[in-house]
Amino acid sequence: MEKGKIVSIEDRIPKLKQLRKSKANRRLVLLLSLFFILVACVLYFLSPLSYVKSVQVEGNRYITSKQIIKLSKVKKDRSIWKVDTGAAAANIKKIKK
Repeated sequence: MEKGKIVSIEDRIPKLKQLRKSKANRRLVLLLSLFFILVACVLYFLSPLSYVKSVQVEGNRYITSKQIIKLSKVKKDRSIWKVDTGAAAANIKKIKK
């Protein structure tokens, strides 16, 4: 065997080198996209965009909207992820008509 220069298979087959590069590029784009989507989600949860802006009550007949909002304990400028809708509904249903 000759002790000269060792040529890799990628140098002998340029198409193989190109395929490996494109596969690595796709993987990089996928990982960067995933990273930026996660960063965007975290920023959304921390920003004021995910806060309750207003509370609307519809379909009430027996008590006023203000009373329902007070009983539900849903407040403005609170994260929508911290609002417990089940507890709010249970508090409102406790009222006797």
